[in-house]
Amino acid sequence: MQLIVLFATGMKIYKTAPYDSFPDCMHPQDAFPRYTMPAIHKDQIVRLGDTYLQSMHTWYIWDRAAEKILAKHKELLAAGYPPNTTIVLDLPCPFLSIMTLTCMEAAQEAATALKFNRTIVQMARTVINGMKQAGVARYNGAHLRLEKDAVDWARILGGFEKYLAEYARQFAAAGFSRRKDLYIASGLLSYNASKEMKDMLKFLEPHSRSVQYKELYLSHDMLHHLNPEQEALIDFLVLANSDNFVGLGSSTFSVYLR
Repeated sequence: MQLIVLFATGMKIYKTAPYDSFPDCMHPQDAFPRYTMPAIHKDQIVRLGDTYLQSMHTWYIWDRAAEKILAKHKELLAAGYPPNTTIVLDLPCPFLSIMTLTCMEAAQEAATALKFNRTIVQMARTVINGMKQAGVARYNGAHLRLEKDAVDWARILGGFEKYLAEYARQFAAAGFSRRKDLYIASGLLSYNASKEMKDMLKFLEPHSRSVQYKELYLSHDMLHHLNPEQEALIDFLVLANSDNFVGLGSSTFSVYLR
């Protein structure tokens, strides 16, 4: 029915052109797709920015898109383009973060049906038991998104220093202090970012008696065959046993833990 209406109003539906080059998703805010469109001049392209992690309702995106398309149409007319000139709407490719809270109950129900792999569960137990043997029976937990692909979150919050300051503020609100150990999950450990890891440990000094992480209790041979998502699941299970948890609201990892 929808296709009939579209064609009845004279609209054409074009097949999406192949990628000219895949966008750099390390910077999602700027990750606009690049398509091969020989017949389209760059003046005919309108970009809908400021969508990444903005938690918009779908109707708001449509309204913004309509406003930008209309403005581009007027701009092209003023520049001498024919009234029927094609306009291409371009959006950043990943993670529009559209509001979908109405389906949260169904999503939670579906999630409860998922089971963790036994090997992952056993590795998480190895970490927890190892901490107990080291005298860490109870601990706080934190998910630290400080990797290079988190640069957009830091930018949205006003820069990296303000990003860390917000973490520190939330640590204080959760009661993190030198009186209790802290277990952390961070991609810096997986990616062997030694300098960044050293800086992170220094940052955590006022907020923990000791900093714990899975690499202290699982050997390289045990971890090297896992992909980053599987390693994250180990952290997830260990953090699920923490007394208090601080994460990043824009991260699905942190949201599911909460």
